[in-house]
Amino acid sequence: MAKAGFICCRSANEQDVAKSFFGLIELEVWEPNDDPREKDAKHRSCRFLSLTMPFDDLTTDENYMLEMTRLRTFLV
Repeated sequence: MAKAGFICCRSANEQDVAKSFFGLIELEVWEPNDDPREKDAKHRSCRFLSLTMPFDDLTTDENYMLEMTRLRTFLV
């Protein structure tokens, strides 16, 4: 889940919820064979999913641009 850009968003009411850190999409009711990248891609284009290299290999400029895209998504 984390490699796909998701964080856990559990609450007392919903135990099985994850949120895309970059696309801000909430997904719930996970099955063992579910692919979080596939589920996120169905909702909208996500710049994180389009990365062609591991996140840890991004340059400072690439990381900055990714963060600016995330913030625009959050503010819209």
